[in-house]
Amino acid sequence: MHVTNENKDDQIFWLTNKTGQPTVKSIYNQPTMEKNLNSSVNNNEKFWKRLWKCDMIPKWKIFVWRILNKAIATRSRIRRRGVMVEESCVLCKESQENDNHLFRDCTITCHVWKVSQLGISACANRHVDVAEWIKKFMVFFWNEDGYDSPRVRMFVTVLWSIWIHRNEVIFKKVDTNPNSVMYIIEKQIKQAEKAIDLKHWQKIKSQRQEEGSMEYVLKGYRLFVAGTWKKTRKKNYGEAAIGWCIMANNNLIAEDGQKVNALDGCQAETKAILYGIQGACQMQIRSIKIYTSSMEAFKALKNYPTCRMDLITICGDIIRASGGMDVCRIEKCKKEKTMKAKSIAIGFRRNRCT
Repeated sequence: MHVTNENKDDQIFWLTNKTGQPTVKSIYNQPTMEKNLNSSVNNNEKFWKRLWKCDMIPKWKIFVWRILNKAIATRSRIRRRGVMVEESCVLCKESQENDNHLFRDCTITCHVWKVSQLGISACANRHVDVAEWIKKFMVFFWNEDGYDSPRVRMFVTVLWSIWIHRNEVIFKKVDTNPNSVMYIIEKQIKQAEKAIDLKHWQKIKSQRQEEGSMEYVLKGYRLFVAGTWKKTRKKNYGEAAIGWCIMANNNLIAEDGQKVNALDGCQAETKAILYGIQGACQMQIRSIKIYTSSMEAFKALKNYPTCRMDLITICGDIIRASGGMDVCRIEKCKKEKTMKAKSIAIGFRRNRCT
């Protein structure tokens, strides 16, 4: 258990409430929690629908499915299949390693559950099969918090982290340590938060809801592009440049621009879209929403491959680049939205940038 170095007095924190302060509802729910845990799950089909639809990393959902369907390769299960391995628990060396022991009854595991954010006393439910124990806790948290329950994610994170640490002890020869499990939990939660954001972006994936949209995206990275073109007497192509910038939560993530050859402003804008997407791909961004103020470039992508002849190859490259992403949407917007990208393009056209 981590002890803070801050010089502060101990504080009382009510674990069953998100704010840490007791309420009438949370106090009432605490003594009835054991009753809810012992009550049967009336609708097994409803549980699985909740699991597959909940806001969680897919591999965690599959991991829960494997535990509940007795498909985890614990030592006792491997031995029953004819593989001669030691049956004792990898973590405590005291009992046979089966699902019940590894994920709940082991002394190391019990300590992890107790000091986790959930504060679960796992040893009090040894009479219940671990599969039912897991289902009842998840149903309880869903009923309390809704489908997007942070406690369900934390609960599954603890299960997953126990399994990871168990495998590290076996295959990487690390020492058994509850603090290592807590470190894994913290690391996995951070990764899960990023993955959940990506899942939100893909919530209505492959659904064309607006004209010109490649795919629908709810939130995420935003790419603003702009092309600038000016006719000159000395050059057949005129002077052209492009600029783009990527924003996330109103923070500038990246920006760039360059001089390009273009027949007109539409071709310059289309190249700005292409180079912007390529920049996003280099940053390994998987989901993005692109804003352009050019209706001509927007229509060219919408009508591809029946667009202007000089834009076909550019639009084709845009389609191929966006195909490497999970979600990509292009939207026509007002000029004010792309002013940052426009100023970058103008700077390159006027040789203010290198």
